[in-house]
This record gives sequence, structure tokens and C-alpha cells, in this order.
Amino acid sequence: MFYVKLLIKLSIILTTIGLVACNTENDELSVTTPTSTPLVTIPVIIPTPTLALEKELERVQTKNVIAHIPQGTLSLASPKNPEHFDVHEDSSDSLLSMGPGISYSRLLRFNEFKITCDICIEWIQVSDIEYHIRLREDVFWHDKIPISGRKLIAKDVVESLNRIKNNDWSSSSILNSLDMVEEIEESKVRILLKYPDADLLMRLAHGNIKIIPYELQNLKEGLRFGPTIGTGPWVYNENSVDRFEFTANPNYFEEGFPKAQEFFISPVSNENTRIALVLSEKVNVSIVDYWSMKRLLGIKDLEINASMIDDKTGNHFSHCSLNILPCIDINPNYSKGVLFALNASVYPIDDVHFRRYIFSHLDLNSYDSLSIGLPIASSGWELSTKSETTYTNLPELTQSLNYDQTNSANLERLDDTIDFYVGDYGDQYINLGDKYLRILTEAGFQVRYQVLNPKEYYQKVWIEKNYDISLGPKIPIDIPNTFLYGMLHSNGEYSISNHQIDYLDQLIELQNTSNIEREKHIIDIQKYVLEQALLFEPITDHVGILISNKTQNYNSGVINIRNSESWHWSELVVSN
Repeated sequence: MFYVKLLIKLSIILTTIGLVACNTENDELSVTTPTSTPLVTIPVIIPTPTLALEKELERVQTKNVIAHIPQGTLSLASPKNPEHFDVHEDSSDSLLSMGPGISYSRLLRFNEFKITCDICIEWIQVSDIEYHIRLREDVFWHDKIPISGRKLIAKDVVESLNRIKNNDWSSSSILNSLDMVEEIEESKVRILLKYPDADLLMRLAHGNIKIIPYELQNLKEGLRFGPTIGTGPWVYNENSVDRFEFTANPNYFEEGFPKAQEFFISPVSNENTRIALVLSEKVNVSIVDYWSMKRLLGIKDLEINASMIDDKTGNHFSHCSLNILPCIDINPNYSKGVLFALNASVYPIDDVHFRRYIFSHLDLNSYDSLSIGLPIASSGWELSTKSETTYTNLPELTQSLNYDQTNSANLERLDDTIDFYVGDYGDQYINLGDKYLRILTEAGFQVRYQVLNPKEYYQKVWIEKNYDISLGPKIPIDIPNTFLYGMLHSNGEYSISNHQIDYLDQLIELQNTSNIEREKHIIDIQKYVLEQALLFEPITDHVGILISNKTQNYNSGVINIRNSESWHWSELVVSN
């Protein structure tokens, strides 16, 4: 009876979801993603060497005993089809984490915020720019022609990394700090960097950095149409029609994985249909746009308060219960978001006190953790800005409420007209832009408001930097240093705030170490950017995940969509 009522109400609410901005079907925002991010010269910092993973070593060196027989069929409704099958050339999640790309392994992978070995057994940091990575001895390619199940060797890794870094693909920018990759033993690789990079391990764990057989990397016809031959938990059926079909890899090196025997991924472009497929138990899991998910949560029978997941950055919401179905998991996608930025190089925005005065009228204290758009690599990186007594706990911003309007120079700035550009990327951008326009106008600012189409916005804001205030999408970035050096450093090609603040540049360069001090430096950078009132991210993108009751013992956060991760599919248990 519950489902009958739910589906009736769903049919009504789905008509209101419609074409929601920021739709997952269009998860690549209409902003040109840079193919490379120029980095400034970085001072040499020697981080603490990474220790060998002793537990991993002990586990892999023992004989792999099958303790679990894969059972059941896992099914996923994904937002769309990939354009092609080359996992190095295409950076879309529709290929990397929800398509044939899940057949491949990487050197490393993500486990929530932690980075662990995938096909490696240990990594050792020899110096600030040299790493040695030792591979597992029990990794074999899928038994498909022409590779025929041979053992993974270091040459596969070397050729894969070189293929990525030596091409002009979006994935190439992920490896822009790599100088040289070479084989030093059959199962050992040496990586040399151009400069120290605290994010190297994160780069190697990214879902774009798949390892493919060296024999396939120089095919004249390329890999856009296959074959898909990996070492991962899922063997792709090359004869799949209308959906992507996988079977459990019988020779997979991770004991007890994958849990399911089969995995079917069906690309379904209509979001309403994806929701209905889970509610009718036609599929186990569906990926749903955050904004549509909020509307779905308004269904009374689900007994969930949608305000619990209001537009607060860094927020994670989950409701998984045996009594309330489906399970709803909502995770932040730190690579994307709405960015509010001020151009620090133009009058009247070039005065820090004036910028702070603008910030002081925005509802900054509604955020528990105010974000500058930095991809969060650790829970310790989140900056707590909420205050019980003032509108923020950042003293410099709090003091800006007392902007001296008796000062003639300040009055001249207030009388000057500010150009406020909003990118027309959907209703949430326009609505937020209208809200900020109203706030600033009521506060006495002279604002010339203009909504620009995506092409105009990208050209004026990101390329020409010809604006005073802007509101639009952040260029999708997964790697912290790519954001810090490319978008925040004064020498970055996409330095949107257009500042010339040496101290901020020094903070960015200082954080580029893998030692324990990095967390402190990251917090200092975020505080300083907010205190300088350069930019902040009022809305961080989120992804909604619907999980049916046939997916057993699901734990919140298991499905990690960040950095195009795909390991989670191997962990899901389904009933027959």
C-alpha cells in the first residue's frame, strides 16, 4: 500500500521536477574546462616519506583464498551514455565510473577521504620529487583477446601514464606535475616530478588515470570503440546492447570482491524515469540530480524534512532505513559548485574594506562551513565559520559591518556603479543572482545587473576578467593544487579574483607539502581568502543516490562519486 500511495504521489511531483537546472543529464557545465593548469615555480619542500603499507603487504603476500562467491545481479540507472570508450581521452563519469571504465584498475584508489593501493602494494617517497611504486604480483588482465589474461607488469603502468600526460586531453592536466615515469623492475615504477606536488597520490587515484595494457595503447584505430580489457573487478561484455553488461572477474586480486555476480548499467537520460525505476524496484541504484532529490523528499510518506539538506556547502545527508524506502544518500561533489567572486583589480572592488562591506550583507552565517570552492581532500580541511553572536566567526569580516560612510573616499566607492554578471546556467543561478541583487540594492550599492549566456559569461569572467562581481559555475576541478594554483594563485591562468596579493601566493606555495602541516595551511588559506572577501561558494554541487531495498545492508557514504571513483560498485550486496 505504501508503494501504491508513493507512486501516485510521485507521478504528480515528477511533473514538477522537469528540466531542473544543474541536471545530472548535463553534469558537464557549459564551461570550457582547461586542458592544463599552469603552475608557478614552487619552493622545494621535502615532505615526510610515505611509509610502506605493512597491512596491505601482509595481506597480498598471503595466498588469496576465495571466501565469497559473487551472487545476484546489481543494476544501475545512469544519467547518460559516454561519447566513446577511451578512458584516457574522455573525462565523463558516464564512462569512468558508470560505464565500461569500471573494468579498469588504477595504481591507487579512494576510500572515502583516504587513498589506498589498488594494483600497487606500497609507495615510497624517496625525495620531494621522486616516488617508487611497487605493484602487486597477483594482478592479471581479463582473459580476452589479444591480451589473454597475462600478468600486469610495470610497462603497462609506464605506457598508460605516458599516454595520458603526453596528449592534449582534459585528463592530461591531472598529471601536469609528472616529468618522467620509468620501469625500474618488472613490478616497480619510478615517478619523477617537475616540482613537489602534495597531491600526486590523489592524481594517481583519480578515476581518469586508468591502467590499460601496453599492447592496446598504440592501436591505429585507438580505443574509442574498444576493446575494454582491464584488471578490475568487472569484466565487460563487448556484445552488450542498449546497456553495459559486466560479470564478476573470477581472477580478481581483491579477496571477496565483487559481491555481485552480474552488473548491468542502463543509461536513462530522463531523470523522472530513473527515480521511478528504483521506486518500482526495476533497478537497484539510480543517480539523481540534487535539486530533483530535494523535491522528491517533499513526498509526505517518506517522512523526511527537505530543509535538512538545504543549500549548505559541504553538507552530507543520508536517510537509510529498513522501514522507509528507498534509501536516500546525498553526497557533496566538491569539483562543481556555484561561485560568487569579486574582481580585486578594478575600482571600486579593489579596496578590501569595500569588498568586506559587500560580504557583510550576504547571509554568510547560514553556512556551518563556508567554502571557497576548494576540493576537500580531508574532513579536517573544512573551515568552521558559523558564529552564535556575529554573522561569522571571522573577525575581519565582522568588523566590516562598521564601514565608515563619513569617509569621502568610501562614499565615492558606494556611489560608483558595480557590474554584476550572472551566468544563465539554470534557475538556481538566476534565483541566487536575483537574491544578491536585492540584498545589495537595499544596502545602498549601485548595481548594474546583467544575465549572460554561458558563452558570454565564460569569455567576460574567466578569460577577459572584465567584471566587478560575478556569479556562475566553478570550472570543474577535482585536485586541490589545481584549484589553488590555477584558480586562486595570482599567476594562475584562471585566477578569477584577479588579485595581486603576494601573501596569499605564499600561503598557497607553503601548503604544497604532504606533511601534517598541510591541513593547517589549507585552513589558513581559506580564512585569508574569506577575510579578503575575494570569493566564496554559496552552493556546492551534490549528487543524489537512490538505493532500492534489494541492495542489502547499505551504509551511508559507500557510494563515493568524487574523483570519478567506481570501487563502491564492488561492495554492494544484492538479493537474488
